[in-house]
This record gives sequence, C-alpha cells and structure tokens, in this order.
Amino acid sequence: MLSCLLLAALSGCSKDLKTYDGSPTIYFIPAVEAPPTNTQAPLFDSTIVTFAYVKAEQKDSILRVPVKVSGPVSPVDRTYALKVQDTSSGQVGVHYDFVKPFIIKAGKTIDTIYLLLHRTPDMLLKTFSINLELQANEHFDLGLPWKKYSTYLLSTIVHRVKVDDILSTPKYWLAAYLGDFSRRKLYLMCDLLEIPIDKLNTSVSVAETVFYGKFMQRYLNEQRALGNTIKEENGNDMVMGALSQ
Repeated sequence: MLSCLLLAALSGCSKDLKTYDGSPTIYFIPAVEAPPTNTQAPLFDSTIVTFAYVKAEQKDSILRVPVKVSGPVSPVDRTYALKVQDTSSGQVGVHYDFVKPFIIKAGKTIDTIYLLLHRTPDMLLKTFSINLELQANEHFDLGLPWKKYSTYLLSTIVHRVKVDDILSTPKYWLAAYLGDFSRRKLYLMCDLLEIPIDKLNTSVSVAETVFYGKFMQRYLNEQRALGNTIKEENGNDMVMGALSQ
C-alpha cells in the first residue's frame, strides 16, 4: 500500500489497466495512472489527511477521489456502487459524509467521489480510517483488483483514507528560542506572525527562529502587563525559550 499525504487526491487519464472481458469495469484512478499534468507522479491507493496544519476555524475539508470506467461512453447516466468497509473506524455523519451520488454521467468515463471530512475533537488523539471499496453492479464489473507498481501491489478497487488532527512538534522547532512546544503556542505564533502553520516543518533559518522567539516573548510580556496573561492548555503561563527572555 502506498499513501499520499494531501487534501485532494490526484486525477488523470487511463493508460494500461488490464480488465476482464465482458461488461465495463470500474477502478480508482490514483492506483492506475498519473495525472496528465505530471506523468511522473507516484501512484497510490491510500490518502492521509490531517487538519493539524490548517487554521482552527476550518471545520471541514473535501477529499476528491476519482474513478474511471473502461469501455465506450454511454448515452445515459450509469450509477456505480461504493461501500465503506466495516473495518473503517470513521463514522458516517460524524467524521465524514458523501456530497453527491455515485454516477458516471452520460458521455463520460470519469467521475469524482467527493468525501466531505469533518474535523472532530476526537481527531486530536486518534486517526480514523475510511476505506472506500468499489463494488460490481448492473452497469460495471470489477477488473483485476491489483496493479503491480515498482515493488508494490496497489489496490484498484479499494482506496484507504486516514484522517486526524494530530499535531506533533515541528521539525525545526528550536526549544532554546521557542520554549516547550504546544499546539496553542504554534497557532498563536503563526497567527501573529502571519506565517503558515507548517512553516516550521519546511525550512526556517536560525535568524528567523530567533526573531520568532523574541517577538512572541515581547507580545506575551505586553499582554501580561495589560492583565491578559496568555495561558497554555494546561493552565501554565505561556513562555518562550530561555534564549528569548
């Protein structure tokens, strides 16, 4: 199983999926073909979604998972069957919903599943799975269930989604300047400095980190003087690192 960490799945055009003879078959595009705009993009049969690096106000996100059918187009709409496997820990109506029916439109061979993911408090501590499985129906059969990709076997009929809101210490968090890591501190810092929440997971210079620490400590001192002491989640006063004092 290969995973892709993103908020939207890739789409593309069909290449060389072998299918059974007979009725048209249906499959998940990301496991079979790369998008035409990036033919070297890796194939994958699972997607990891995290809310940890978006602002707290964002409560939902739409994941797009494209499917494709083999054979000629049809002059009429054709429904296709999809179920969420019982092994999934995510709950419909709580952690996710589907936005629209599952239909291959007349004259088309591609559709996109819109999976509406809900940001819930339990995602702060747990990763939830939503395993999407295509099924045969009166319009479509299932082709070969696996595609060999490098040293992996990718599922063409099951796409596994994992979603959470778990925020770990960023790669470039220097405690000497920024102090102990906390979700509240990171969000406040990014809001005040107007930097992306994932900034400290990319590339940050020591000079930038020094500025961040001193700027934040000055802000915290000013708020304390005004009688508005900023607290951490555990109730302690928020402070930056020793070198920012």
